[in-house]
Amino acid sequence: MRTAAHPVSVILSFCVVAAAGLPVAQTTNTSAVQKAFAGTWKEDASKRKLDATAVPPVRFRIGTDGTTEELRGSVAQPTGQPVIFDGKPRQLPSGNSYAWRQLGAHSFERVSLSTEGDVLSTRRLTISADAKSLTEDLVVKGETESSTAKNVYQRTSTEPEGLVGTWKLTTASMNFAFEVKFEPVGTTALRVSSNQGSPSTLEIDGPAGSITGRGVAKGATEQLKVINPSTIEVTSATNGVETIKTTYQLSPDGKSMRMLITNLRAAGSPATPIDLTLLKQ
Repeated sequence: MRTAAHPVSVILSFCVVAAAGLPVAQTTNTSAVQKAFAGTWKEDASKRKLDATAVPPVRFRIGTDGTTEELRGSVAQPTGQPVIFDGKPRQLPSGNSYAWRQLGAHSFERVSLSTEGDVLSTRRLTISADAKSLTEDLVVKGETESSTAKNVYQRTSTEPEGLVGTWKLTTASMNFAFEVKFEPVGTTALRVSSNQGSPSTLEIDGPAGSITGRGVAKGATEQLKVINPSTIEVTSATNGVETIKTTYQLSPDGKSMRMLITNLRAAGSPATPIDLTLLKQ
C-alpha cells in the first residue's frame, strides 16, 4: 500500500513555492539513482529560504448566504469554506473534516481532522487590539513528531474589525527541521519517509501511483521522475490535478541536498520557492 510521504504540511499551510525541471529520456539507470539518494538527510534550518512577500494572503469573506467563509486552495480559483463557531466537524471533499470554535472576542481556532477523526492540525488565530494584524499559531501532528509555526499577517483590506478581510504575511517562524530518508526497493523504486509524513514507495520514472495515509485526500497520487543523475522530482496530484512538486537536487560531492517545494495551484508563474538545504547523516 502506498502512503503519503512528503514533509510539507507546515510550510504549505502558508507558503507559495516553486521548482523547475524537465524529464529526461526513459533509459534511466535506476540503480544509480537509488545509490545516489539512499540515506537519511536532515535539514540545516539556518539555510532555509522563505520569501514572505510571495506567500498567498489569508482571506475571509461573507458568503452569499451571509455566512463567513475562508477562501482556501488556489488563489486564482479558491474554495469558500464556511466558518461557523459551533465546534462541529464539517466534511471536506478529501474525506477529512474541520471544525471552528471561538475562544474569545478576538481569538479563534480551526481543528483539522482525518477521516478517522484524528487531529491533524490545530490553528489558532488572534486579532490584535487595533484589528490591523493577525497572529496564526499552527501545530501540525506529523507521523513521528509535531511541528509548530507562528505567522503574523497584516490587514490589507478596509474592514474595520473581525476576521473578514485580506491578511498578508509579514513574518513567519517554524521550530522544526525536516528529515527525509530514501531507501532502495528492489532495483526500480525508492521508499521515501520523513518526520512529517508516512512512508511511500515510488517507482523511478514510473506511472503515478495511488497513495493513502493519515490525512491524505481521496484520489491522491504521486509520481517520481528523474530530471538528471543528481535531480529527482516528485509530483503530487489529487483527482488528476497536480498540487505539489518537490525537487531534490544533490550537491556534486553528494553530502548535501537542495529541496525545492512547489505549490502548483498558486497564482502567478513562476512563484518564489521555499529553498531548503538537507545534509546527509
